[in-house]
Amino acid sequence: MQDDRARLLRTPRRDLAAARRGTSTWAQLAFVPESTGDGQLVDRNRAARFGVLWAAQYDRRPDDLPLLRFLLDQETRRYRETAPLGLGRGLELAGLLVAEHRQRADVWLHWQAKQVTFDTALGYRTHHLLTAGVAATVAAVRASAHPDRDRIVHEITAARNHDGTPHFTDDAVDDWLAAQRTRFPDHPDEETPRDWADHAALLGDREAARRFLLHWAATEPRTGQTLNSLQFGLAHLGFLDEAIDVQAEAVAVSGAGFGKASALLTLIRLHRTAGHFAEARQALRDCGDAMPTDPSGRTRGCGATSSGSTSCSSRWHRTPISPSTSWTKVPGRCAACPGSGWTACSTPPSPPPSTAGSATSSTTTGNSTLASSGPATRRSARRHGRRVRHRRTRPPVTPRG
Repeated sequence: MQDDRARLLRTPRRDLAAARRGTSTWAQLAFVPESTGDGQLVDRNRAARFGVLWAAQYDRRPDDLPLLRFLLDQETRRYRETAPLGLGRGLELAGLLVAEHRQRADVWLHWQAKQVTFDTALGYRTHHLLTAGVAATVAAVRASAHPDRDRIVHEITAARNHDGTPHFTDDAVDDWLAAQRTRFPDHPDEETPRDWADHAALLGDREAARRFLLHWAATEPRTGQTLNSLQFGLAHLGFLDEAIDVQAEAVAVSGAGFGKASALLTLIRLHRTAGHFAEARQALRDCGDAMPTDPSGRTRGCGATSSGSTSCSSRWHRTPISPSTSWTKVPGRCAACPGSGWTACSTPPSPPPSTAGSATSSTTTGNSTLASSGPATRRSARRHGRRVRHRRTRPPVTPRG
C-alpha cells in the first residue's frame, strides 16, 4: 500500500509545483469537453485537475489562492456541462480550499458553484460563502449590483434554527470548517484506505483503486453494508466478476423477505451487465421465491404497479372468493410463468382471515369496478379533505353462452 501511495502522489505533486511556478501550465488543468461518441461529454483534464487539488490538500499555502480560484471555476464548468447529477469530491475539495482563505470577493464564485444543479444547491453548503464573516458577507452582498443579490441575502438571513435563532453564525461557520478539514485532512496518513481508493479511481488507476478497496473491506466486518459498498466500488471500476461474487455473499448474509429480494435484484443487475443471462434468470426466480406475502393488501412485489395491480412475478393476485362477495387479495402465484411451478391464479390457497377494521382494497376487472371503503379509508379521506363515495359491490359478470 505504501508503494501505491507514493506512486499515486508523484504526478499530482509535480503538476502542482509546475502550476505554482506560473500560469503557462494552467491550460492543462482547464475544463476541456470531449465527446465519447455516444452523445455524452467528458472532461479531458478532470484527472489532472483533481490531482493538483489533491496535492494542494496536503500542502496548503496562502499564495495558492489564484490557482485555487481557477480550479474551482473549472470544476464548476465541468458540472455545468457534463455532470447534471451528484456532487463529487473534486468540487467539494476545491470549494473548501478556496473558502479557507476567507475572502469576501469569493462569495460570487461559491454561489456560482452552488447554483449549477439541484444536487450542488443542496450539497455545496452555504457556509462556503460565509468564511469571511457572516455580517461582513451580508453587507458586501447587499451593497453589490449582482442579479442574485436578494436571493443570497435571503438564503443567509432567513435560515433559522428550531429555537428561532439565526442558523448561520460565525461560530457555526467555524465548526463547519473544522468538520471539513477532518474530511479533507492535510496529511496523507490521515486518509482511510477507502479514501485512497476514491483518489486512485479519480486519477484513473483502476488496479490501485481495487487494491485499496479490497484492503479497506478486509479491515471491516462482513456486514451487508460493507459488502454493498465493496460490490458497488468493484462494479464501478469494471471488475464485474468480483462484484458478483461479493453480491452473492451479500445475498447469503441478508435476512429473509424484502432484504434478500433487494440483494437479489442487485445481483440480477450485475449478471445482466456482465452478460450472464442464465444466471440472471435464476436469480430472478430466487427473487420471486424470496418475496414475502403482503397481508396489508398493498402490493409490494416485483411486478407492482402504481395503480395497485401486479404482474405475474408478484405473490399477490386478485381472486374472487365467491360471486356474491367483494374481491380481495390472497396469496397465490401465476401459472403463466413458464417453468416456474407456481400455483395457478384460479386455484389459490385458502384466503387469510379478515382483519376487523381494515380497509378493503379496490380492484378493477374488465369494465366493472369493485370497491368498498373501511373505517381506515374514510378517516384517511377526511384528513385529506376528500369525500368518500360508497358503491355497491357487484359480482363479476358471467359471459353468456
